[in-house]
Amino acid sequence: ASDTKIAVLSALWYFDKVVMSSVSVNENTTVEVVTKKINKKSAGLADRINKTQKAKSEIANCIEFRVN
Repeated sequence: ASDTKIAVLSALWYFDKVVMSSVSVNENTTVEVVTKKINKKSAGLADRINKTQKAKSEIANCIEFRVN
């Protein structure tokens, strides 16, 4: 989608319908489990794992910053 807002909303809708309806997602859910629901061939898995770790680190930094 050329409109970023529409692209994000459609991705969130898809995630909700495909992943959240069939996988219990929590802090222990692996990137591999979620990827299998979205992309059966695990294409780009290493990139997803790296981006997930970076996102978790950034979120942790934000939380730590807000607490301190």
